[in-house]
Amino acid sequence: MFLVNIPVFAQEVVFGYKEKPKEIEVIIKEFFKNDPIMIHIAKCESTFRQYYDSGKPFRGSGIYIGIFQIDENIHTQAAMDLGFDIYTTAGNIGYANHIYQREGSRPWYNCAKTYLPDTAPDVEVVDLDTLTVDTNSQITSILGSGLCPEELRLIQNLRVSDRDGRFSTYQKGEVTEVALLQSHINRILKSQYNEASGPVDGIFGKLTKRGVERLQIALNEVLNPAKPLVIDGVVGPYTRSAINNSCGYNL
Repeated sequence: MFLVNIPVFAQEVVFGYKEKPKEIEVIIKEFFKNDPIMIHIAKCESTFRQYYDSGKPFRGSGIYIGIFQIDENIHTQAAMDLGFDIYTTAGNIGYANHIYQREGSRPWYNCAKTYLPDTAPDVEVVDLDTLTVDTNSQITSILGSGLCPEELRLIQNLRVSDRDGRFSTYQKGEVTEVALLQSHINRILKSQYNEASGPVDGIFGKLTKRGVERLQIALNEVLNPAKPLVIDGVVGPYTRSAINNSCGYNL
């Protein structure tokens, strides 16, 4: 039986066995079955790894520990005070849950922002008459009401060579939304492609460009707009507006 609220020393006894990623994935999915964003975060942060094959705790950048990549310099003592050892499977999950209950998903912002539910959340219904975007109204509607939550909306124009965290002359600022774009395209076209835009890595390369082109082709076929989208693999106002209104629909 898997417990996360047991004392540290009991964890050391019970969890002397080092769980493999596939076993941890099962544990995570059961524990966070009502908080699926945390399942996504665990996969994004560590691919469900708590340990290296050697049995030592898995580390990111030297200081981030285990499944939820918890900063040991900041959290080790605080976790111990609560009875959690972040270097164990149980402790890492238990302390991550403690953080999540207090702060939500914000401590894992880079992973959380790529989370897209399999089913559309309860979101604001878009009133097309109030949209102030210079786009074809059929494109902005994308087959109905499905305006994405604000944190999932794209505001940047994107193209090949853009990369999250880097300056873009096209964007005229730092790029922050390539991973979000990739997640949206993979979701929208998931019935047609395994990963229509390639892996979610924050790099706008050839695969992502092809994903944007696939989305543009699909939008033209499904919506048959009076002014079709140009199939150029560039995310401009038309394509961005379609994506931002897609959270209630998958092509």
